[in-house]
Amino acid sequence: MLFFVRMRTKVNGRRRIRAGILVVALLASLTGLSCVPAAGLDPSRRISQYGHTAWRIQDGLFNGAPSAITQTADGYLWIGTSAGLVRFDGVRFTPWSSPDGRQLPSDDIVSLRGATDGSLWIGTATGLARWKNDRLTVYSNAHGHINDILEDHQGVIWVTRSRLGPERGALCRAGEAMLRCYGEADGIGVVTASALGEDLQGNLWIAGSTGLTRWKPGSYSTIAPDALKTMPALSGIESIVPREDGSVLVGMTRAGRGLGLQTLSQGELNPFLSSGLDGSTLRVSHLWLDRDDTLWVATMRNGIYRIAKGKVDHFGSQQGLSSDSTVVMYPDHEGNLWVVTAKGVDEFRDLNVATYSTAEGVSSDDVMSVLASSSGTVWVGDITLDSIRDGRVSSIGSVQGLPKQRVTSLFEDHAGRFWAGIDSGLAVLENGKLISITRRDGTQLGVVVAMTEGTDGDLWAVTTGHPQRLTRIRNREVAEVFSLPQSIVTVAADREKGVWLALDNGDLARYRNGDLQTFSNKERVRQLVVSAEGSVLGASSSGLMGVRDGKVQHLSAQNGLPCNDLAGLVLDRNGALWLYAKCGLLEIPKLELEKWWQSSDSKLSVRTLDVFDGLQYGSSPFRPNASRGPDGKLWFVNGSFVQMIDPAKLIRNTIPPPVHIEAVIADRKSYSPEQYFELPAHTRDLQIDYTALSFVAPQKVRFRYRLDGRDDGWHDSGNRRQAFYTDLRPGRYRFRVIACNNDGVWNDSGASLNFMIAPAFYQQAWFQLLCALAVLATLWSIYWLRLRQATAQVRVRLGARLEERERIARELHDTLLQGFQGLMLRLQAVAKRIPETEPAHHLLEEALERADQVLLEGRDRVRGLRKEGKSINDLAAELARYGKERAEYHTALFSLALSGVPQPIIGDVQNEMYRIGREALANAFAHAEASRIEAELSYAWSGVSLRIRDDGKGIDQEILSRGRPGHWGLAGMRERAHKIGARLHFCSRDGGGTEVTLTVPARLAYTRRWGGVSLWTESREIVP
Repeated sequence: MLFFVRMRTKVNGRRRIRAGILVVALLASLTGLSCVPAAGLDPSRRISQYGHTAWRIQDGLFNGAPSAITQTADGYLWIGTSAGLVRFDGVRFTPWSSPDGRQLPSDDIVSLRGATDGSLWIGTATGLARWKNDRLTVYSNAHGHINDILEDHQGVIWVTRSRLGPERGALCRAGEAMLRCYGEADGIGVVTASALGEDLQGNLWIAGSTGLTRWKPGSYSTIAPDALKTMPALSGIESIVPREDGSVLVGMTRAGRGLGLQTLSQGELNPFLSSGLDGSTLRVSHLWLDRDDTLWVATMRNGIYRIAKGKVDHFGSQQGLSSDSTVVMYPDHEGNLWVVTAKGVDEFRDLNVATYSTAEGVSSDDVMSVLASSSGTVWVGDITLDSIRDGRVSSIGSVQGLPKQRVTSLFEDHAGRFWAGIDSGLAVLENGKLISITRRDGTQLGVVVAMTEGTDGDLWAVTTGHPQRLTRIRNREVAEVFSLPQSIVTVAADREKGVWLALDNGDLARYRNGDLQTFSNKERVRQLVVSAEGSVLGASSSGLMGVRDGKVQHLSAQNGLPCNDLAGLVLDRNGALWLYAKCGLLEIPKLELEKWWQSSDSKLSVRTLDVFDGLQYGSSPFRPNASRGPDGKLWFVNGSFVQMIDPAKLIRNTIPPPVHIEAVIADRKSYSPEQYFELPAHTRDLQIDYTALSFVAPQKVRFRYRLDGRDDGWHDSGNRRQAFYTDLRPGRYRFRVIACNNDGVWNDSGASLNFMIAPAFYQQAWFQLLCALAVLATLWSIYWLRLRQATAQVRVRLGARLEERERIARELHDTLLQGFQGLMLRLQAVAKRIPETEPAHHLLEEALERADQVLLEGRDRVRGLRKEGKSINDLAAELARYGKERAEYHTALFSLALSGVPQPIIGDVQNEMYRIGREALANAFAHAEASRIEAELSYAWSGVSLRIRDDGKGIDQEILSRGRPGHWGLAGMRERAHKIGARLHFCSRDGGGTEVTLTVPARLAYTRRWGGVSLWTESREIVP
């Protein structure tokens, strides 16, 4: 089989292979197929299981012919060319140059080696260099042509060289900065050396132009084949591979007796022979022995050979190799094989899907059906009938009774008989002969598109025609023919009785005992499978249809399928369902399938094998297009060829890809991602290039990234290898990126990058602090100006108020007080005329004394209006004095009690409290008709309170709420309380007395905080 797909895109004006998939199924190891001798290799007989991708010089990827390849510990591939060194990450080829400007000894790269310590050793046409930790070391004494570089089991680097000039020593050991070279005095008799190898005993094998030397310090031996003595210099041994059995494979650049590919054993060279392949006929450029002891041979003119367990396979330019002239081979960390040729670099990798086409012997590229029989033979229906057994493809077109005509559908019954639809009829294979099945009138059944066998052993066949018929065959004779209103696409036997039919209109039907039960569906079902428990599954262009216990379910992209277009399906031995879909071969494990049966909207985990695994999608109108063999292998046809997978031996890439950040570009300026760096202020556009080094299927590598300090979660970027950010704020950031390989194995460590964006001067803390201070200063200035304006306005209002108060004071003084004074003088005159012995004289004197007090208080009020009023110094004493005076003319008993430690009270507050208390006492004496009036002044940490209560008749609620008409005492008390921020509370009920409580908070009452107020109280009575 040979299938080659080339997709090209233009990159910087040059054409480049973006994906070249050359599927060459090498199944020799699986099928045991023997190949013909090398001298007469037949390309049509080749079978392999390797995918192939080629990058060629004409695609503009290399400026010079490639000559060497290696992989470093960080995962990068390095390709040496005649024009310099190139680094490859699976997608991008990047020409290498030293960041510090240092130059290699020559741009003509001859050999490369990636060492275990992470260094890259570079052998050129004129010297040796080492690239490690971004530092290039050039060996000043390493003159000559560096032919080969080897790292031994102890990590020591050895090189072979030629064209030495005056120096001697074909073998050299590399130190940190110099070479230590060994020559004839050390047991190495060759003047120049090419290939180099190491055996299990630690011996070095050095190839010269005329011999082979086994060397170890203090021990050596040399073999000089006669055939090499007649050859020109540097035309001898090119590759050496020591084997575990002690023998050594030797590859030489010339073919002939004693040359080509030889085996050195017991000190003798013998030609390498395998399946008729004579190694002496090959011109060998390189040898590689893989871990399965499979030998790969690169030749100078005939491409490459693969020799496994005595079987030989060949691959050359006719099969897609970039050139028949091969240079060197190299296996990377994931097991891919890289072949450097004269015209490019080719990659070979394992494929999960093997393909059989005309290249492997299938009769045509028009394959329509496949059947894996119980005997192990795989039957293929195309223009004739082919069979595949033990890897061999053969045709039975010459079997008696089978002309070379179109084979449609295939089937095997429970007895192991093979049935085939051929052209317009049906035949059964018995005793090596095909027997035709006809109707009773001898006519053919028609083109058979599908067959199945019922539980009763009857064969059911669907044939085309007008109308389309369902034919029942019993004992090789037509028993019944049914014509249905709808055309039938395919048929499958029910586990109990009857058959399931996929109808042309999309419906699914069960035919049993002449009854047709229909289940509606959107799209036409292309293939049916009935599971062991009786569930029915159908593949259609809109997804999967299922019927279980009469319930219909649909499985599509909403359930996790990568695509809906299905051409076929088959169950493997573990109960997993395999869907042959347009986007690949999809595996749904048994547990996932059962989860869908339980809940039709479940999200399923689906594995996909696609074109990168060797799958090529297609469809066929005949059945079966998918089949399972007794060995568990699954077979599919796509209308062109046959494809096969073995679910038990699927290759899985378990190596997480190394992740690297390759470049940082900020505002078109590049920065090194290897170290912490600082970006300038006003950085707007940031681009970060990253990669993951997986070479199995680089197109299937997936990335996630996040920028700590900006992103809240991970961004899924698919296979895009760049991240972009714009308008990042100043600050410190950490960029992280992780990746998974083609099989979804994630490298959760990934790679990270720390950097900082510097703030502009106006973004720095000191500038922002100054701005904040300036704003505060501005606000304070505005406040201060507003305060001055308000103060001025208050002063104006206060001035006006003072003037008004002074005017009122003058009026009171000049009118009321003066008039009252005059009235008192006249009363005094009257009192003098009344004899002192008269009771009226005494009463009049007391009234005059009381009038003097009132007059004195009136003057105090007037002085108060003029800011000359008397302030209350002792609230308790003043209230006591007032209460005693009123009690002298009243029958009620008065008492005043003091609670707590007295504290200094703010003057205005004390005055207002006195006025309120005095008003309350006056009301009690005047209106309460009480027998007892009590006052209590309490000092506490929470504030000061004044309580006045009596046992009188109480106050009507209407008067409490609205006041007495024409009286303003209660209203005045409330106004005074509001003025000082106090709480005034009245409690009164008819016949139950009245209690007035005035409470002033400590913060408004006391002149200093808490004022030393005790947590406990002391009580004493001032007025008994």
